Formats: sequence, structure tokens, C-alpha cells
Amino acid sequence: MKKTLAFLLLTSLLLRLWFALGYWAGKPLTYDANEYLELARNYNEQGKFVYDPRHTGQIEHYGRAPGYPFWLALLLRVAPTIGWVRLAEVLISLFTSYMFFLLSREIFSLRTALIALILSSFYLPFFFLIPSILSENVWLALMLVSYFFLLRGAKLAEGQRRIYFVGAFAFLAIATLVRPAAVFVLPLYILWIHRHSNWKNAAALFVFYFLILLPWNWKLFHESRRVIFVASEGGVTFWTGTHPAYGGDGDLASNPAVQYSYRHLLKEHAHQSSAQRERIYIYEAFRNIREHPGAYFWNEVKKLVFWFFPFGMSVQTTSLLHRVTSLVFYLPLLALAVSGYRRLPPDLRFFFGGVVMSFTIMILIFFPQERFRIATLDPVFLLIASNELIHRLGSRLSRILQ
Repeated sequence: MKKTLAFLLLTSLLLRLWFALGYWAGKPLTYDANEYLELARNYNEQGKFVYDPRHTGQIEHYGRAPGYPFWLALLLRVAPTIGWVRLAEVLISLFTSYMFFLLSREIFSLRTALIALILSSFYLPFFFLIPSILSENVWLALMLVSYFFLLRGAKLAEGQRRIYFVGAFAFLAIATLVRPAAVFVLPLYILWIHRHSNWKNAAALFVFYFLILLPWNWKLFHESRRVIFVASEGGVTFWTGTHPAYGGDGDLASNPAVQYSYRHLLKEHAHQSSAQRERIYIYEAFRNIREHPGAYFWNEVKKLVFWFFPFGMSVQTTSLLHRVTSLVFYLPLLALAVSGYRRLPPDLRFFFGGVVMSFTIMILIFFPQERFRIATLDPVFLLIASNELIHRLGSRLSRILQ
């Protein structure tokens, strides 16, 4: 079995390397990726996360969370090449597969953990997160570590579990500095601590989480003289998802009509700062909801559909290979997860259901995009699907893995 697993992991590593450094090598970086790299380079040169000056009013810089640019800045100090960054992302992706193994072994069994390791090693949608130099790959690894600490802590005695719960909230805070979306599972974490400890510890960990974020949030308050939670990009994202012409999936690039309105807003408020425009986006978003309630409701329905099924514009505009692999790998995983959810013990149904619900609320407020789903829902579905496969094909899989 050890030789078989070693072979599988080596094959997975080579496939990841080929995908990141071979297949993806000549493809252009996205606007987001270039901005992350720009922030990282300027941090190394100036000690601050700042953008280069722009001489056009048609490009707006979003206030981004500092975690991923900081990670890139560290990598660029070692070697200032895209290839090196992608190699590091490959290693992060392999670490993520190992975390799937640890999580499954902790909450299910060794056999289920081996299945989870194999599935995560060859689940191609995870590969999409590697070469694009976007924050989801690192964020997913941090979230899995946080999940592991939280779930393991619940199985230990009161004196032992405390350090694991502290670790869970610490990694959740670090993940929030990479992608602020992590805050949406904070209520679930608080309820989990109450469920397995008491409200006093839940309140203390709630404060601990925000204390970790306090230095960066205080810096943002000092610079803008208003409260900003980690990053100021939420306003335009909120507005995009409420626009009457929004298609129910994807960002501005996938919704030309919304992008046209966005350019008009930029032109109309070109004299204002990005922070000032964020207030305008929020005001316009609520006006969209108030003046077009029917369109907003229909958008929310479409968001739900495209969140769970990869048929939206952000998927349709990708390559044929991307679309085929999305369907071939994701839909069976979703079916197994839905079937296997009922087999889970109550505690795990509470946790996994809570994670799915938390991030679904997130996209209903903002908007869904495939890479968000890959980093948030797919890991939960993979863990449940691994357990379901053991229940359905346990004896056959055991013979294969021996």
C-alpha cells in the first residue's frame, strides 16, 4: 500500500508541475494576479502595499487584503520569477492534499483518509487554483488547518482542547487576512465552541480572533478615518451582485452590461478617492435593491443555482478543457456529497452544513464565482464524498489499497 500511495502522490506532483509550469506557462495573468504581484513587489521595495501610479480614470485599484501579497513578497525575495511562485503554489497544493488526509483520518477513518488523499491529489479543479496566482490556493490550505484544529479539539478533554480551539481561531484570522470571506464562518465557529465547551470560551475566542486582526484594521482606520474590515473591495463587489443587469454569476469581466455601468460610475466620480467611491457603491447597491426588487430576487435565485452548478458565465467563458473538467470532476463529487450527508453523525452534519450555509450567505450578499466555490464548497464535498465511497465500495476499495 505504501508503494502504491507513493506512486500516486508522485504522479500527482508531476501532474501539478506540468499543469502549472507547462500547460499554463504561456498564458497571460489575470488583472487580479497582476495587482497582487504589483503589491508584493512594491512592498519589497517600499515596505508598503501600494500600487503604481495610474494615469487613467478607467482603472480603479481595490483595497486588497494583505495576506496574499505578503506571501508573494516573501516568495519574490527568494526568486523574482513567475515560475518560482507557481512552484511554491504547487507545494501548497500538495500540502492541501495532506490536510485532506489528516482531516479525514481525524473525523472518519484511515481508509477514508486514503480515499480523500487520492481524490484531492487528482481533483483537477484544485489544479486550477495553482498557476493563476490568486489567493484561493493559499487560503484553502489555511482553512483546512483551521478546520482540523476545530474538529480535533472537539474530541479532546477540556484541558487539552483549548490549545486546538485557539489554533483554529488563529488560522481563521490568518485566512481572513488572505481572504476576508473567512469571517463568514465565524458564527459557526462560535456555535461550535459553545456546543463543545461553553459561552465563556466562545466569547474569549471571538475577542482573540479580532485582536489578531486589530493591527491591520487599525492601520486602515488611521489611513482612511473610517472603519474598514481587512479590505475595502467589498463595496464594488456588493454593488455588482445587486445590479439589475447582473447575470447571476461571475465578476465584472463576465457581465459586460454591469461593467459598462461601472465605467460610467468611475467616470462620474473620477475626482473622488477609492474609499469615497466605496460609499457610493454601497449606496447604489441598496438603491438597486429598493428600485428593482424583482430583478434583485431573480438574481438571488440565479446566484444560488450557479453557485452549486457550474453553468454560469464565469465558467462558459473559460476553455473547453476547463468546462469539461469542471463538469466531469465536480458533478459526481456533488452527487456523492449529497448522498453521503445523511450518513454523517449529527456533529459533522452541523459543521459541514454550517460551512456550506456560511459561504452560500456570502455569495448571496456578493456574487458567486467558480474559483470561490472550488476553495469553499468543494473541500467539504470531497470529505463527505470520501466517506460515502467507503460506505458504498468499502470492501473493494480496501482490496485495492492493500
